[in-house]
Amino acid sequence: EWWMGAPVSSASSTAPRILLLDGGVSTHLEYKLQQEQEQEQNEKADQATLPISFQYPEIWSSSLLLTPQGRQMILDGHRDWFEAGSHALSTVTYQCHYHTATWPRHCPELQTPEDMNDLWQQGIALAVQAAQEQRHKNHANNNKDPDFVIASSGCFGAALANGAEYTGDYGPSQTIDTLVAFHRRKLDAIQRHGGGDDGGVDGIAIETVPS
Repeated sequence: EWWMGAPVSSASSTAPRILLLDGGVSTHLEYKLQQEQEQEQNEKADQATLPISFQYPEIWSSSLLLTPQGRQMILDGHRDWFEAGSHALSTVTYQCHYHTATWPRHCPELQTPEDMNDLWQQGIALAVQAAQEQRHKNHANNNKDPDFVIASSGCFGAALANGAEYTGDYGPSQTIDTLVAFHRRKLDAIQRHGGGDDGGVDGIAIETVPS
C-alpha cells in the first residue's frame, strides 16, 4: 500500500481502506463564527445587528488566520472534524495565495509576501497541532485510526475573487506559465512550512481549472 507517494509503515498498516476527509470546512467555520457573533450581539442588544461573515471576502475563511481569536476558532474547527470521525484534516489555506492584486486593500496584517508566508505557517501549524492532539488521544484509547494533514491549495480562479473558480474564465491575458508560477509559489510555501520533527503535512490538495 502507498499513501501520498510513500509506503505505508507497519505502524499504520491497519488504516481503513476508506479515509474520511473533512468537508465544507469554511461552511463549518462560518457557522461557528455566526454563533459567536450572534452571542456577542445578544449581549449588546442596544447595537444594530451586523451582517455575519468572514472579515475579508477576498481571502474568505483564511481571514481567521489573521487574529488570535480566529486561529483558535480554526483549531476548534479541526478538533470538531476529528471528533466527527474524520481521518484527515485540510488546512484553512485554500484562499492563501501570492496574487497580490486581489489581496484585501485595507488589511494591515497582509501587505507583503512575508505576511502571506505567515498565514501559510499558521494554517499548517494549526492543523498539525490538532492532528498531534488526536494522535495522543488515539494512542491513549488504543485507537488505530490515522490522523493526516492535507495542505489545501485553491485554484487561480479563486484568487481572482470573481467566481472564476466555477467558470474557468480567467481572462485572455493568463497563460499556462502564469498558472504554473501561481501554484509553484504556494507549493514552495507548503514545502517550507509543512515539515517538522513532530509531524507535518502528509499530502497536498490542489484545485485545478474547472472543466
